Amino acid sequence: MPLESTNKTLNILKKIEVLILDFDGVVFSTKNSFRKAIQETVNFYFIKLLKLNGPRLNLITQKEIQKFKDTGMYNDDWKLTRFFILYFFSALALKNKDFLNLIKEKENLNEVLNIIEKLKEFFNSQKLDLTNYLTSIKRDEEKGFKPLVSLLKNMNELEALQKIFPKLNESLLKLKNFIQTKINEEDLPQKIFEEFYLGKNLYEEFYDQPALFNLNRGFIENEKPLTTIETLEKLYKKFGKLIVYSERPKKQAIYVLKKFNLESYFDLEKSYFREEINRFSFLGNVGKPNPAPFFNLLKELKTENKLLAYVGDTVADVILIERLKTTYLINALSIIVSKNHSLINADAILKDVNELNLIFEEG
Repeated sequence: MPLESTNKTLNILKKIEVLILDFDGVVFSTKNSFRKAIQETVNFYFIKLLKLNGPRLNLITQKEIQKFKDTGMYNDDWKLTRFFILYFFSALALKNKDFLNLIKEKENLNEVLNIIEKLKEFFNSQKLDLTNYLTSIKRDEEKGFKPLVSLLKNMNELEALQKIFPKLNESLLKLKNFIQTKINEEDLPQKIFEEFYLGKNLYEEFYDQPALFNLNRGFIENEKPLTTIETLEKLYKKFGKLIVYSERPKKQAIYVLKKFNLESYFDLEKSYFREEINRFSFLGNVGKPNPAPFFNLLKELKTENKLLAYVGDTVADVILIERLKTTYLINALSIIVSKNHSLINADAILKDVNELNLIFEEG
């Protein structure tokens, strides 16, 4: 419920002993970086690589990204990007399934790009307005995003797509495996995404390999802090160096923190980023809302028996804390930064992360 309407909740929040922060959407704004990278990667895959016929439209809108985020399944932007690509490939298969015969699992980038070159020739031979087709099918009452989002709230990706595209049941896994073919520990959608997000120079520095697409300035440069110095000072004074739990790669977090001279407020050694979370990959999908890595962070901090709050910005963050409480009997609260109160059932909702000042003001 909104912070301003809950004096009882506010009194409980004041008793918090441990505060852990999400990074994206809490410490830094990512609307014009990660979310823009999702849009551009999907566009690039179909319009630049496959060169589908039709106008150069945005195949995905920011509002559509948010609706998929609201399912709680897509805290990981790479995962959501792959899913959009899988959906559109599936939609193309409804037009003509013959292109599926060209798709095979491959082991290196050149082989994957060779297949994409063959797919490009195939789609161009169809002489159909395919970009308009894709943007129209996503609005379809039976096969579009609206019914798909509803299904994703109760089933996994493949199950949902099998409901949406029942004629493709035997082809969906093949398509998914092709899209996720690993290339030097990345798949092609991830590689495109990271080149858009980081830009050529940072990509080559962080990944120690040449950029393939030379996309120049990265969207990471659009990111700006959401937390003010005043807020960071107050939180630092009460909790010490701040702990982060985020699926963002650590190098990327350090880069933007240093860019704005904010790294001294955070304990980056004790925080959990994608690298630390992925240590638990033997458990399966350990991204949010899986609570296992979060619980291990608490054990390392020796705070599992203290009242803690996690400040996030998505439904996945709320579900994470609920599962943490039920699975490990942890005394925890969720504080969510969001302007949409209706979709999120958190312990407290802030319109602005700097409202934390109201919770932890002295006196």
